[in-house]
Amino acid sequence: MTPVQALAQAAALAYDGGTDANGDPLKIGLRREEGDFIKDSRHMDGFTVRTAGDILTITYQTDIKLKEVYGGGFEEEMERVMADIAKYLTNRASQILGKRVSLGADGEVDVLVQSTSNVRVFAIAIKKYRINGMKGIDENPPIPAQDKLMETYRRFAKSARSL
Repeated sequence: MTPVQALAQAAALAYDGGTDANGDPLKIGLRREEGDFIKDSRHMDGFTVRTAGDILTITYQTDIKLKEVYGGGFEEEMERVMADIAKYLTNRASQILGKRVSLGADGEVDVLVQSTSNVRVFAIAIKKYRINGMKGIDENPPIPAQDKLMETYRRFAKSARSL
């Protein structure tokens, strides 16, 4: 198993209601973990991961109140949540793989906030991490569809010259 597979498995195990090896609810650092799940209103949030070469991209989405965005410290809060998600992923992937997996931040968090009403907004935060220790990975992996399209152009140009 590779570090990428271990990170993907760690992300798959982080669903809402997921438990650790002891049967306790997972503590990732998301808003949905706060408060009592029966008495308090639920927070809608979650994350996904994707990889390209040795870059892991974490996308975090949440539904929050507009006053939290303008209240100050919103971007720092998004950085904290991303750091918590990355920490969870590295710890869980290390347990799955049996050896240490580490991530290094590759830039700062990029946040898109969209209005859903006069009170609530939907925020999407994206942050890229470099998977440390990956060997033999191309810096800019080719996109298969793009390669196929270029090959089609080459064949067309070759056939046009022969006319």
